[in-house]
Amino acid sequence: MPDSVHVAPPSRVRGLGRLLGVRGDARLLIGVGTGICGASAIAATQAVVKAKESQVAYAIGTIFSFNIVAVLAFPQIGHLLAPHAFGLWAGTAINDTSSVVAAAGYAYGGDAGSYAEVVKLTRSLMIIPIVRCGRSGTPEQPAPRTARRRRLRSRSAV
Repeated sequence: MPDSVHVAPPSRVRGLGRLLGVRGDARLLIGVGTGICGASAIAATQAVVKAKESQVAYAIGTIFSFNIVAVLAFPQIGHLLAPHAFGLWAGTAINDTSSVVAAAGYAYGGDAGSYAEVVKLTRSLMIIPIVRCGRSGTPEQPAPRTARRRRLRSRSAV
């Protein structure tokens, strides 16, 4: 088991979404849901970006589809690993906290469950900076101008 966890950079995730034909806010919501905390991250981000209900439903459906597969498949594969290795893998690879608890805590059991939960909850803390930053700086929508910049531009135009 490697000592580090490798995460795909956001540019690659956006590129994959574009390649698969996922557009706009749905791509952002799926990326946040996959990278952080499933439906909780999608709901928190939706409040900031004001995505359409259909895009939110698509993102949540996508995340929960993968969660179902993870809850069923991960414990079967995980018995090839040591409990802490499985806990790290489940905590980083499964999208939603409830699915981590189901796969690692109940289906696999032992120390793997508590280890996976700590890893997952640590990942969940990333909701805070993502929501605080909102969409500013993403290629789809540049960072909003501050009110002061707008006032300065309107004065210079006069």
